[in-house]
Amino acid sequence: MSLEDKRRLVCPSYKKMSVSEQCKVVELPRSSYYFKPKGESLFNQQLMNAIDRKFLDCPFYGVERMTAYLKMDLGYPVGEKRIRRLYKIMNLRAIYPKKNLSKANKADYKFPYLLRNLKVERPNQVWQADIINSGVN
Repeated sequence: MSLEDKRRLVCPSYKKMSVSEQCKVVELPRSSYYFKPKGESLFNQQLMNAIDRKFLDCPFYGVERMTAYLKMDLGYPVGEKRIRRLYKIMNLRAIYPKKNLSKANKADYKFPYLLRNLKVERPNQVWQADIINSGVN
């Protein structure tokens, strides 16, 4: 059960149990019940808007490149830690080639190499289109 769900279970208007006892029953620290998150500052909201605008144009920008863009082009005094945290809050991930990109998929059909034991003895005997088309029946 999440923290928000536990907070909703506590009812301060319930007369038979105090808030402290209700928090013990649902295993919620009383300080967590009274805690109100502040949210993001105005500066962070401006940064998030700037990141969002640039990320739509350049989804391959990672944290370092976005930090450089915000510093150099827009003049924001920011560091990589802040941008990394905002990327995490905004659930952004840069698009880049992942590992094992060149490995073949096991489920895909492997076309046979048709020129393996063929002796090419004259011009125009083998064309590139012959290789592609002759493997498909």
